[in-house]
Amino acid sequence: MSWFFSEKMAGQINELSEQLPAAAAKVENMVRQSTLGKLLMQRLVLHDFQLFSTSMLQSFFGVAANVVGVVGAIVVIMFVALYVAAESQRYVAGMVLLMPPARRKRAAEILHEAASAMWYWMLGRLFSMTVLGIIVALGLWLLGAP
Repeated sequence: MSWFFSEKMAGQINELSEQLPAAAAKVENMVRQSTLGKLLMQRLVLHDFQLFSTSMLQSFFGVAANVVGVVGAIVVIMFVALYVAAESQRYVAGMVLLMPPARRKRAAEILHEAASAMWYWMLGRLFSMTVLGIIVALGLWLLGAP
């Protein structure tokens, strides 16, 4: 659901970023034409003063649309990864069924070996990161760092 909403929100932010500069220019025009706006502009000593910078608004909404898209993608990837991890045997069986009947046994063996290799690789990474953390902590302790 987050993915669907994030796509819609990103589209709406893009649409808003296209329409907002024209609306900001219209508001700025109205402010400059009013008597209060004229007094305010006379008080400002700045030359070429713009009430709303259209390039700033466009860049802000462009960044906002990208952030919404990235966050939505991360949420989708996390849910898919968790779901696949929870139901891994079902997906392995499905992948094996995609193979020709004569090759299914070998495909199951290959998938088992790949899973085993990844498990041991992850354990190795955990071990090396733990050792590195201990060494860094010990070094900082010896240097007297808090």
